[in-house]
Amino acid sequence: MTQKNPLTPPHNPTWQRSLGAASVASKRKAEDLPTLMSVSPFADWSPFKKFMVISSKGSAKVADRSPFKIHRELKSILGDETIEVTKLGSGDLMVELKLNEQAKKLGAITTFLDIHVTVSPHKSLNSSKGVICSRDLRCCSEEEMVEELSGVTHARRIKVRRGEDKIQTDTFVLNFDSPKPPSRIRAGYLTLDVRPYVPLPMRCYKCQRYGHGKDRCKKPVVYALDVARVVMSNVIVRLTPIA
Repeated sequence: MTQKNPLTPPHNPTWQRSLGAASVASKRKAEDLPTLMSVSPFADWSPFKKFMVISSKGSAKVADRSPFKIHRELKSILGDETIEVTKLGSGDLMVELKLNEQAKKLGAITTFLDIHVTVSPHKSLNSSKGVICSRDLRCCSEEEMVEELSGVTHARRIKVRRGEDKIQTDTFVLNFDSPKPPSRIRAGYLTLDVRPYVPLPMRCYKCQRYGHGKDRCKKPVVYALDVARVVMSNVIVRLTPIA
């Protein structure tokens, strides 16, 4: 008569399937752990200047030349890679690049179609913003964040007002030297997700509409009723533009 090992579990198909599923899940977690820890925080971060502007040094504008000649000249410099070219209002050309080698080649030119030019990165399109938040960053300063975080050019801590005091939060708005912010960033031993930064809409304080500033507004001034004072039962009302 064969004795059963007391440590051997009874034959139960349901129990064995549960045990097998748990083992597979544990194995998957163990396999995923090194992958998670080895993910580069800047895996989707573009370190080169993607948007370059070709500006002429003289009165002749680069964008005034034939689009066919411009296209052939860019192909001779950058190769046959498909590129996007935009004509700016200043008469300059903005070129959207795909490779770092293209940025180096384009940045080295001094003449374009017999016009003396300068090539420089676009002032705003080569940067982006993202938001990180962690309680462990409460003791960190803005200067320390810029110094320690790779690819960050500026950091601003979000502050909230409570009464007359300004309270420092553990949330930072980071400026990245890239058209697209990374999905995550390594802050010391921390790996933090980078959330999209949604700025406040631009408001015109002249026409009270959104999408432009008052310096470029061509619409008439919108006045608001300013109740100056109330003297007994008389209400003095005056028209003043909203500043």
